Amino acid sequence: MSKKIVITGGVGHIGSALLNDSRLKAFDEIIVVDSFVTSRYSSLFNLPNKIKLVKRDIVSDSIKDVLKGVDTVVHLAGTVNAGETIDKDGLTREVNYLGAIKVAKAAAQAGAKCFVFLSSASIYGPMDSEDVRAENTKHIYPQSPYAKYKHQAEQPILDLDIPKVYVFRFGTIFGYSPGMRFHTVTNKFLWNAITGNPVTIWKPGTGKRPYLSLHHAKDAIFNIMKNKPESGVYNAVSEHWNPLEITDVIKRYKPELDVKFVTPRILNQDGYLLDCSKAEKASLYTTSPEIALTHLEEYAELMSYNILGNLECFDG
Repeated sequence: MSKKIVITGGVGHIGSALLNDSRLKAFDEIIVVDSFVTSRYSSLFNLPNKIKLVKRDIVSDSIKDVLKGVDTVVHLAGTVNAGETIDKDGLTREVNYLGAIKVAKAAAQAGAKCFVFLSSASIYGPMDSEDVRAENTKHIYPQSPYAKYKHQAEQPILDLDIPKVYVFRFGTIFGYSPGMRFHTVTNKFLWNAITGNPVTIWKPGTGKRPYLSLHHAKDAIFNIMKNKPESGVYNAVSEHWNPLEITDVIKRYKPELDVKFVTPRILNQDGYLLDCSKAEKASLYTTSPEIALTHLEEYAELMSYNILGNLECFDG
């Protein structure tokens, strides 16, 4: 029996990494749905896997025909820049809440056996009485429309009649992919360092927050589809770092990096820690402080010396 997978938002940072992974060959039919609002056409260059591309907007267009006969849906499409969503509450609700539920309901109606929804670790918000947040915590304080609507979409999706439904709360992603974005902390820090611009850190800059390498993000998605643990919510984090720990690594490759502190627009800058034992027990990925640091070092070296190694910037 042939297996069909549909990946929404497939040309984005995480999606483009999945498209270049040989593990996708486990599926006989691979369909990518994307609106191309971010124009990441380069995500489709030199793909090792044969895919079918469908240009659709999950809010305004129907994808019911695309989902016919689907086995697995990985829903990555969404508005992802948390800071910018502060001024785009209505649009963020349409995409991250209504759009996500629309796709999930269509998947259920199509008879999908597995649905993977990418929520976010940012739903937890500032620390309170809990030192470490597990998936079943009641202490959830989203600080942006992005986080608020990701969280609101979780339970309606989990309640759908699909045999296996998985909600991932990923830490902030770092790592290279053809469709990478540069507004996340580590990626933006590296871009600024390489292009000779200062890195700005939201005050106070000492709070540790969860980060997830693209290596671990891919492992988590592929292994949850393969291992099929119990449905539910899964935290996924490679390691917890504060911004200064990240810039210290970048300075090994760009010692001239200038760091400045600014006042944040988003309130939850004190840091928070996540319990990822559930993902560990499900054998979704393997991490340790040493492994996570290696991923960060390899990424900083790749960007500094290879991907952007021949770039010389100056203010002309």
